[in-house]
Amino acid sequence: MALNHIIEVCCTGNNGRSKIAEAVGNAYTRNMRIFRWDQDYLPLPGIDLEDTIRFISSGTRAGPEHDAHLPYDKVASIFRSASSHGLMKPASLDKDKYEHDPDYHAAMQERAHMAFRILRPIEAALRNSSLYDVGLTCDEARVQTTARGDVSLVLGMEQKHVDQVNEIYSSGAKRPLITMVTEYAGVAGEIPDAIGNTDPHVYAAIRGRLIDLMPKVIDRYAKEFINRKARTSYYNVDFYGKCPLRSDLPPHFFPD
Repeated sequence: MALNHIIEVCCTGNNGRSKIAEAVGNAYTRNMRIFRWDQDYLPLPGIDLEDTIRFISSGTRAGPEHDAHLPYDKVASIFRSASSHGLMKPASLDKDKYEHDPDYHAAMQERAHMAFRILRPIEAALRNSSLYDVGLTCDEARVQTTARGDVSLVLGMEQKHVDQVNEIYSSGAKRPLITMVTEYAGVAGEIPDAIGNTDPHVYAAIRGRLIDLMPKVIDRYAKEFINRKARTSYYNVDFYGKCPLRSDLPPHFFPD
């Protein structure tokens, strides 16, 4: 089967959570196989998911145009995050002056951009470390979420990403299914932003949660988009009969 199923995972800046989700999702497709069933529920030859599903990632606010005009709420969030983890001195932000005083606005924008220049490399390093610990890597390039015609499913880390992606696709482009990664996997909650946090365990926890969620995403997607009677093997274990599966990940990648 040709590779014709693209799942896009998105966060805000395409620098942390969505990169981890992309790497974990593609790692699972390399080690999972779906099993098709005929009308009598007899197993048919399996389909290697690596040849069928590909995960990509993007950020709803990853483009340079979004850094050029940061809204008050975003600047305030950046200042709180950077100062709370000791990366910059605490800074008060006057909302009225920010929105009505051009000089004050420009000064605070420059301060926010400086904070980004500090925060993003730290986030990328902690992200890479969390992936390296389980034998994975990711692409360093940050990609802006755009309306695409080849994506079947878009998964946001938070509800705000779902709302933003819906706005991106509001122009009449072919709409994929858009929802939160947790909701699609059948669990509650969101995956919060960790930018500004310098604790490696926070990024390891995000990775651990996505390691738990992504096979559930793949299993549901296989049933709904590839074959309504598909069954997916989890964790290199065939639940529906023996079938040799590839295993090119370290054993500790798979949760107990």
